[in-house]
Amino acid sequence: VIPASRRPDGTWRKERVVRDGYTPQEEQKLYQSRGVVTRQNVPLCPGMDNEEVLAVQRMAQGTKGKSAKRNEKKREKKQADGLANQLEGLSTACDKPSDTRIASATTSHGPASTAAPVADRIVPEDPAARLEKDIKKLKKKMRECDALLEKQGKQEALTEPEKEKLGKLPGWQAELTELEAKAAAG
Repeated sequence: VIPASRRPDGTWRKERVVRDGYTPQEEQKLYQSRGVVTRQNVPLCPGMDNEEVLAVQRMAQGTKGKSAKRNEKKREKKQADGLANQLEGLSTACDKPSDTRIASATTSHGPASTAAPVADRIVPEDPAARLEKDIKKLKKKMRECDALLEKQGKQEALTEPEKEKLGKLPGWQAELTELEAKAAAG
């Protein structure tokens, strides 16, 4: 008989009647067949040191078959071609050193064939493209502000972030005219 006991929240558990010799499932040993028990005690290779066997297995994993080598070469070539296409697509002109982005090329090597960074290359960014991108961003923000002004004109209540956004509108307009002047001059 397991006596009644109190739970942490103050309620009572009922008294439980169990047979003599009963062992709860959590406390029972895990069943292992005879085969499993005998395999646990067998050395990896009888007559050879286990450390040597493990070393030989590691070396065997490092060797690759013909098709694995061929696939690895294809993968490396594909990555190299992709990197070359990226570099051709970008302009090489760069006005400021701050207008650069870091791109890392990766290749696969080693027995597990995991990708790892090979080298970091500096890829220049086109200042004109950056300028156009900034202009697009500002125009989008101003369109959103126009929608908020229409909402305000319909006597609908604005939230605090929306009011803050409307407060930034004059600054964005000034910045847009400045950027458009740069784009026209450049």
